[in-house]
Amino acid sequence: MTNTAAQLRTQYGPVMSTEEVAALLKMSVAALRMARSRKKLRLEPLDIDWRRGQIYSTDEVAELISSWLVRTSASRPESVADAQPIPSAQNITRAHCS
Repeated sequence: MTNTAAQLRTQYGPVMSTEEVAALLKMSVAALRMARSRKKLRLEPLDIDWRRGQIYSTDEVAELISSWLVRTSASRPESVADAQPIPSAQNITRAHCS
C-alpha cells in the first residue's frame, strides 16, 4: 500500500462515495460522471447489488492520484535553475502580444 493509499484509507476507510471522490479530485459530481462516461477518468465504481448509488475503492482512487503525481513530476524540470521565468504583466511588451 502506498503512502497516498494509507492516508486516504485513514481518512475515508476502504470505500469512498461519489461525492467524496469528486471533492478529493476537486470536481463536481456531474463532472466526475461525465469524465467517466467519456472514458477520461480510469476509475470504475464497485458493483454491489444491495447498495444504492456508486462507491469506489479507496485504493483505486489512491492509485489514480499516484499515477497523476508520477506523470506530473516526470514532466517538471530537474531543478528550479532549469525552469523558464514567467514574464510578469509589467514585462510584457507589444512584441509578446502579437
